[in-house]
Amino acid sequence: MLRYASETLRGHQGIVRLVAQQNGIALEYATPELRANKKLVKLAVQNSGMALYFSSDHCRNHPELANIALQNDGNALMYIGRS
Repeated sequence: MLRYASETLRGHQGIVRLVAQQNGIALEYATPELRANKKLVKLAVQNSGMALYFSSDHCRNHPELANIALQNDGNALMYIGRS
């Protein structure tokens, strides 16, 4: 899990991609740069709509990502557009 990983691993796109596909909420522990990566956020919200909470402001306002998150978990509505 990313929680216990080094900062280097938290910033490694390949590692974060693998983890996000299995546990979208792990996006919380990714570096800010990766939390702003639309492709990675998409993988995370496909796994768990609530992962939208841990994404960047830009991603929370992105229509496609918001729609995927809502399809996965209606509670993600609380995080759409929030900064």
